[in-house]
Amino acid sequence: MDIKLISPRNYRHPAFTLIELIVAIFIMTIMATVIYFSMATALESWEETRSHLSLQKVITQLIDEIIGNQFHYGLKDSIEIFSAEPHSIEFIPPWTDDTHTVSEPEYIYTLNRKLKPGSGIPIAEVELSETNRHQVVPCQVIEMEDNDQTKVRLGVPLPEGIPLRFIFLPEKNQPDVITKLWWDSQSREVYISDQDGTRNLSENLLGVKISNLTFRYYDNANNILNKGGAIEEKDLNLITGLEIILEASLEAYKETLVNFVNLPNAPRRSGYLTLHEGTRVIVPDSGHIHSLLLTNFSGISNDDNLEIEFIPEHGKTWKLIIHFSRYGSHPPRIERYSIEYPPSQEIYSESPKIEASVGLDLLTLGPNGLYDYDLDTDIADIVSLKGPVTMHVSQMDIEGAALFIRP
Repeated sequence: MDIKLISPRNYRHPAFTLIELIVAIFIMTIMATVIYFSMATALESWEETRSHLSLQKVITQLIDEIIGNQFHYGLKDSIEIFSAEPHSIEFIPPWTDDTHTVSEPEYIYTLNRKLKPGSGIPIAEVELSETNRHQVVPCQVIEMEDNDQTKVRLGVPLPEGIPLRFIFLPEKNQPDVITKLWWDSQSREVYISDQDGTRNLSENLLGVKISNLTFRYYDNANNILNKGGAIEEKDLNLITGLEIILEASLEAYKETLVNFVNLPNAPRRSGYLTLHEGTRVIVPDSGHIHSLLLTNFSGISNDDNLEIEFIPEHGKTWKLIIHFSRYGSHPPRIERYSIEYPPSQEIYSESPKIEASVGLDLLTLGPNGLYDYDLDTDIADIVSLKGPVTMHVSQMDIEGAALFIRP
């Protein structure tokens, strides 16, 4: 039997060629590159989504804090604005005095903040124990010689011990009644100062910074009142709404949120304007007015006067002078009023001798409406003011009053 030996030198093992190996490495490189960029894109997308969600979470919560909600007052609850700038605002929200419980005798209570003269009567509410809700009960302000405090009396008897609170507009020159919101450009944070102290509203654990907070102020006709600057004091009563522009950033990502806030308690919306000496405000002219009532007189002493001028753009000024009286414990009265048209030329006077709490309707003064403010049908009015008309309180001896205006 013949056996053929094969030399190891002649035996060929199966293997990749150099070209096949290079091709395989090339394909693996391409696949690794595709996987790398896919993962990088996914991570980048995840990071972008996380950043946007973080931004939206922070600015949404911040807007809610600025505007206000059911748990705390904010801009939407503003009753009176004292300063309006592009990056800050100062205002007074309603004040809640919840330091009382119902007690006898006479159901008289001293508010822990003084009621603003000329503002409305406080809202009195008692807490219903079975529901933890509040029910409004009637009350009235007690006229006092000491004007440093405000006392109110409940209009109905109630069981003793029930929690009682009063909601009202406080006088501004008192601790903690003014709320201030502002954006600090250096720290890129939003701050608030109110009855709870000063705190950082935009502080968060996500690293979000507020790159800008801007307020734009609007009047009833949606005209912008500030174009980059602060609102003048004489125009603050014109504000009926504002736009909040909030810009936030997180690393390379940015988010902007714009929110418009109506101010239902603004004087131009509610119709009630509290007066003080020097008040100037634009009012409808004689042909475009439905209500013009002086009311909420307070802090009256004997022989006090109130003088108000209505100055049209063209024509004569209409001036009203009211003389008050007060004797002993009797309620203060409107003793006399006179109309000058123009000033220093009296055309009518009357002595109604009515309680000041009744107020004075400026659209029904004098006989047949000849000398009052508005234009009456089928009457040859002596007074006619064509707009725009500026109302100016030139003298005010009493502590407070309000003007109800309805175009």
